Amino acid sequence: MEHLTKPGLSRLGRKAGIKSMSDDVYMNLYSVIEERLSDIVSSTVVVNSQHGTVTIMPDDVYGALTLNGKLVGKSTNLGTNTCAK
Repeated sequence: MEHLTKPGLSRLGRKAGIKSMSDDVYMNLYSVIEERLSDIVSSTVVVNSQHGTVTIMPDDVYGALTLNGKLVGKSTNLGTNTCAK
């Protein structure tokens, strides 16, 4: 988790409505994020192997999140320009 910094976690906390965090919180957050991410990645690999492909696709991640009990909205417009100029 070397790419996840304290300022990054602080920004995530502020987005969630947390005003301040003590230094003790960061190590707990690192461990929780690492555990959850590990679960999602391993489920993604299982879903991907069921599809019989080598490349991880967005549908694999959506399937893994569903297996882990997280229902996430899915859009077919991801990566397209939706702003009219």
